[in-house]
Amino acid sequence: MLGPKTYHFLNETLDIGTAGWSASDQSALWQYNLHYFNDLISESANQRLTWHSEAMNSWIRDNKVGSKIAWDPYPTSIRIVNWIKWHCEVGQLSDQGRYSLYMQARWLSKTLEHHLGGNHLFSNAKALYFAGAFFDGAEAQRWLDTGLKIISDQIPIQVLEDGGHYEKTPMYHGLFIVDVLDLINITEAYGLESDKFATAVEQWKKLYLKMWRWLMLMCHPDGEISFFNDAAFKISPKISEIEAYAALLGLRAENQNPEAVEELSHSGYVRLSSENAVAIVDVGTIGPESLPGHAHADTLSFELSLSGRRVIVNSGTSCYGVAPERQRQRSTNAHNTLTVDDENSSEVWRGFRVARRAYPSDLRVLISPTGSQVQCSHDGYRRLKGKPTHRRVWTLETSRLVIVDEVLGQHDLAIANYYFHPDVSLTNDEVQSSGVGCICGEEIFRWRAVSGDALITHSTWHPEFGLSVPNQKLVLALRHGKGEMQFSWT
Repeated sequence: MLGPKTYHFLNETLDIGTAGWSASDQSALWQYNLHYFNDLISESANQRLTWHSEAMNSWIRDNKVGSKIAWDPYPTSIRIVNWIKWHCEVGQLSDQGRYSLYMQARWLSKTLEHHLGGNHLFSNAKALYFAGAFFDGAEAQRWLDTGLKIISDQIPIQVLEDGGHYEKTPMYHGLFIVDVLDLINITEAYGLESDKFATAVEQWKKLYLKMWRWLMLMCHPDGEISFFNDAAFKISPKISEIEAYAALLGLRAENQNPEAVEELSHSGYVRLSSENAVAIVDVGTIGPESLPGHAHADTLSFELSLSGRRVIVNSGTSCYGVAPERQRQRSTNAHNTLTVDDENSSEVWRGFRVARRAYPSDLRVLISPTGSQVQCSHDGYRRLKGKPTHRRVWTLETSRLVIVDEVLGQHDLAIANYYFHPDVSLTNDEVQSSGVGCICGEEIFRWRAVSGDALITHSTWHPEFGLSVPNQKLVLALRHGKGEMQFSWT
């Protein structure tokens, strides 16, 4: 919040003094952010108490019950929680605000997003739980009980055995962890002491530790998330911020240094590390069969950090909706994996839909004295005329990463893309099949196309919503269905 009526979301700024709360010229996601009231819980919120009070009064006055966007269940859920947190922190919620909050909870209780499930339904339940704790009376008790039941029912569905959230996006995983910590916090803050709440809190504390470890393994050494499926920075808190919040609640995960190979078998990710390198590879399904809305066609993609700096990066997420750019960012071609005949490995369409999906098979994770190796195939291209199968092998050694691709079955063209962080500058040697990757003029790695025809070209990286940053990529055209790329460093 930059002024009494000026907001900056998704790298776009708008004064709503003219547009009003509808902000109809902005994307639906920007409008959702406007109605979340997230600024109420920012670190410097106490410096904007007057702005916040006036904004809340304006929102109550200008948004009639049931109006589109403002009263959609998801932003209503986020807003209920934020208003209650704000009241607990500064004690400023007016009688008018309390009445509106009550009506929002009542409306939400009748519009729960059971049809969507996933993070939407969980956020609905969390908001009901918050409202039930905040208010007194029989109706509030029903909200509390309903929220707790949905939460208890959804956790076994949404949290996998390895601790990952089933939508398989590190960004939403981070938000889910904060939800769990918030539930612990509100329960203890309001003294909900019956056996069912005490039992729930103990379960949530164990859940946090398991989910924190998953997130830690899916982060790069820079402390930020990897980009698989819908993922971007500045949506979920950094892992260090999550740890700090948990510490306030008396929760501390043991300082677990990752092993050289960490397999998140239920989620379908493998983390490989050596002395100076960390690689995170995707060898799993794209997400839950019933809820692939945040999935990308990124099967067998990977990311790489060297000496603590990101080097190879998936392209990220800068927009939602149904625009062509959303489709491109979800495509196989926007990730560090193989595209066959210019098709997607999973048929992503219309913003949040997926038709036929890639299913991985023949996964092997091998460890040897000289390094570690991951082998995996997928059948996402079997729907094509020649029924091709993509098989990829990653081998990480102390000072080298080798990626070998093979396409089994008839096809016309197979292209492996390798996208690089914007800080990385690629150059060719005199021989076009090899070259150097530098950061600020310092050589970080050498690359070599052992098999296949390599080309350096320009692309874009999308680390935040509304942000597009120029970068480079290597394009490797396979020869006779085979390609090999090597990255080496000292």
